[in-house]
Amino acid sequence: MNKKKVVIYGAGFSGLCLAHFLLKRGIPVEVREKSGVCGGLLGSHTTEWGHTESAANGLLASDDLVELCEDIGIKFLKPLAVNKKRYIFRGHLMSFPVKLTEWPRLILFTLRYLLKSSAIRPKEFETLQEWAERNFSKSFAHGVILTGFQGIYGANTGQLSATLLMQSLFGKKKARRTELKGTLSFKGGMGELIQGLVHSIESQGGIIHLNSVNMTQDTGDVSVIATGLTAAKKLLESFDSPVAEEMKNLKCAGILSVTCFFKPTGREPRGFGCLLPSEYSFNSLGVLFNTDIFSHRSDYRSETYILPESYVDRPKEDVIENILADRSRFAPEAQLVGSKFYAWPDALPVYNKDLETFLRKDLLNHKSPYVVGNYLGEIGLSKILSRAKTLAAKIGESEF
Repeated sequence: MNKKKVVIYGAGFSGLCLAHFLLKRGIPVEVREKSGVCGGLLGSHTTEWGHTESAANGLLASDDLVELCEDIGIKFLKPLAVNKKRYIFRGHLMSFPVKLTEWPRLILFTLRYLLKSSAIRPKEFETLQEWAERNFSKSFAHGVILTGFQGIYGANTGQLSATLLMQSLFGKKKARRTELKGTLSFKGGMGELIQGLVHSIESQGGIIHLNSVNMTQDTGDVSVIATGLTAAKKLLESFDSPVAEEMKNLKCAGILSVTCFFKPTGREPRGFGCLLPSEYSFNSLGVLFNTDIFSHRSDYRSETYILPESYVDRPKEDVIENILADRSRFAPEAQLVGSKFYAWPDALPVYNKDLETFLRKDLLNHKSPYVVGNYLGEIGLSKILSRAKTLAAKIGESEF
């Protein structure tokens, strides 16, 4: 008789991290991936102009990341010092984007926050725009708060749930042991992390099936859905149709990232990148200055532009024209020598009232099939890593 195992559907970052932590506990694992590659959105590629990332270029330092990298034997690439400078465009690039008239309410909010006032907390089903305008001046709310979150969620954030988006500000802080801070990556980019996870899983006896169409629950085994939201909804139609029905209104938004390589002029703004508020009629949501973040990415000036869903299916020539129009407003003219496009039609879950309503019902992660992913109330790779580790412990204690 076969030994009981955990079957993980999806070999993206969530699924691979979960598989690693389960195997570390001695629990047999089988990963089934519908596509022909591991990593999901994450991937690193070399072009004739330099290094590119298909999605995130790094992840925030944490104790869980330190543990993971020690386990799989890969070393961090720390960011360059110049990356500490970040900009928001408010008529011009501002690295400290607070205007004189915005200070009084910002100081009042800070005092209330330090005093742990409940008045500044998000209300049930309050949008981020409503919360921001209630606590700050309207100009600061739109120019800084909403704009700052669009850099994380890849969308216009005004109608998103303040409760979900503000958890990290008002939630309980987790004690940190590592002294590492900021965004970390690896010499070979995020692809090196994915390769390290795959090698670790297979060396510990885990099995990864690519191009696997067998997406049905195995009797006697523990199932985990570790896909994106769109695929998870389809899987749950077979595994747990009542929960799938509850999820039918949850939506994903597409995103387009374009890495552009320019001949450097020596006059470009230096730093991590720049957020571009919609009130200034930019096409892009923001831009990353890749060659200022991590070393050895390109001999050219490498910049990655993030554009919303409406640009995913546009002709490349049209997209480049819009990017260059955006760039002309904050950087000197430079020769474009190459570009690399990454289009993701269903990249990110929309953190709106529908998702808040669903998560309040607390229907997931109580029994097989368990779920892990970026639609469970926290977004970002470091949060996904932490959730995968926690779920591995829960499965180990509950099922084995």
